[in-house]
Amino acid sequence: MRWVPLWVAIAVLGLGGGWFVVRRYVQRRSAALASVPLQTRRMPGFDIDLPPGRVAESGSQYRNGRLIMHDVGGKNCSLMLTWDPGGLIDDDAIKLVNKMLAATMNDEPRPVSLESPIAVPGPGPTSSWAFRAGGGINLATQVACGARHVILITRREGGDPERLHRRIAGSFRCRSDVAQERMIDDVPVVFGLGPGWFRVTAEKPELMLTNRRGSVLAFNVQPSARDPDPVKTLVGGGVFRGISLRERMGDDWLIEMSTVGKPQRGLATMRACPDPNQKLLLMSLADSDDDARELLVSAHCRKPNEPAETWPDLPVPATGDRR
Repeated sequence: MRWVPLWVAIAVLGLGGGWFVVRRYVQRRSAALASVPLQTRRMPGFDIDLPPGRVAESGSQYRNGRLIMHDVGGKNCSLMLTWDPGGLIDDDAIKLVNKMLAATMNDEPRPVSLESPIAVPGPGPTSSWAFRAGGGINLATQVACGARHVILITRREGGDPERLHRRIAGSFRCRSDVAQERMIDDVPVVFGLGPGWFRVTAEKPELMLTNRRGSVLAFNVQPSARDPDPVKTLVGGGVFRGISLRERMGDDWLIEMSTVGKPQRGLATMRACPDPNQKLLLMSLADSDDDARELLVSAHCRKPNEPAETWPDLPVPATGDRR
């Protein structure tokens, strides 16, 4: 089972429609935005020089988070920083990011060529791209920083933010924290399922267990005031290929996974964590709704000083083993 990169979808979908603020007024095209002063901002595990602007949303977690700014440099320009576990996102994920951001402007992304690579200091791998949507140009740069990747996106309505974007990207300094890096892959879930369950994927940041009859899944989610129903946003938004929403049952959603043969029924729900900047998206899949609900009865976000659960890897069947 594999889905589009979940952390990218969460970062984008969690913004609702409020990331790019488009104002309809005539603006002189000048070099003022390109020369706006920058000031070093200390972020969780990296430093970056940013222009003045109105902060619309700010995250403070080391593992993942985001910063959104509007009215950058006093112009019709917006800026977004996201940081999430894992290496650089691939071409499919880049297309997803472009499509979701363009959708907030009821448009389709149209690629724009960069005249030269965007330089980012440091040894970490990096890549950049650009696209046009909704009357503005969007530039994006991603860079690896320890066990995470950081994405910078700038947009200017009716203009080109490339010179400013290059200055910001060129100021990036990674400063990974050794202790925090060890916790990057942790999904703090306690399922309480007992013996007979195996871990079936090492994909990050998702955790999936099976007993060969049913499955449970857990994902870290950063809460956003812009998104009151992350389950509907993520599952209903097509992040999980093959899984669809059926109907809402109180705070939970009934789901269905299309498979070869009989579809599996399931449940999707959110669990709060002791850290207010973290929640868990949990899903279960089984032969019936009752079985799926039973799998999540004891599931919760791990409490302080509560021991972490461990599971053996799912054994690889020997040749000829048809279990």
